[in-house]
Amino acid sequence: MNIVMIGFKGSGKSLLGKQLALTLHRTFFDSDKVLEHHYFVNEKKRLKCRAIFRTHGEPYFRALEKEVLSLLDKKDDCIIALGGGSLSHETEEIVSQMGTLIYLTLPKKIVLDRQTTHNSEEFEKIYIKRKSLFEKHAHHTMEGFNHGI
Repeated sequence: MNIVMIGFKGSGKSLLGKQLALTLHRTFFDSDKVLEHHYFVNEKKRLKCRAIFRTHGEPYFRALEKEVLSLLDKKDDCIIALGGGSLSHETEEIVSQMGTLIYLTLPKKIVLDRQTTHNSEEFEKIYIKRKSLFEKHAHHTMEGFNHGI
């Protein structure tokens, strides 16, 4: 059974996931890194997630993300850190069956301070939608990392 870290950007999913993988002697996957590698294999260009999103748009990025989640869903006994936007209405079926989901919470102000791409109205909509999905699907909840990233 996989352990899957979910939560907002900067909550410590990758940091905690790596530590947990070392402690439990399991393989660690960061879905953002897997997505970047998958993009490189397909497009022969190295881009970070944010650049892929900006270059190709959200529909392309989310389709690629869904492919990556389907690949990660086939893994077993791994620790997986999902990108902050990976859990959505389009992916909740895949994500919910990936393993035990641990939601790393953060105070709303910290989430707002760490985001860079949305105005306050957009942020509010995204925050409410993602938070409700994290809470709906989490098997366990714990406090994320509040210090700077």
